[in-house]
Amino acid sequence: MTERKQRMLTDADVEAIADALKTHSACNMGLTPAEVTTLKRFLGAFNKAAGIVGTLVLTAIVAGMIAMFTKGFWTTLITGAKAAK
Repeated sequence: MTERKQRMLTDADVEAIADALKTHSACNMGLTPAEVTTLKRFLGAFNKAAGIVGTLVLTAIVAGMIAMFTKGFWTTLITGAKAAK
């Protein structure tokens, strides 16, 4: 097995990465730090809302399944009791 050498980024490496990000069309949106903070808060709130909606949908599906099985159980029990008389 070969040993991996640890490498630290130099200041020149960091500067080259920063320059590359400045020229990349998807990364160069020209947002201020305040705008980025607002965008992050909005995306966080959207993520929480999506989680809540997903939880509600799954809960409704599970409750519906339980109701179907429970209704079938009670219907079968009542039918069996009537047939036994």
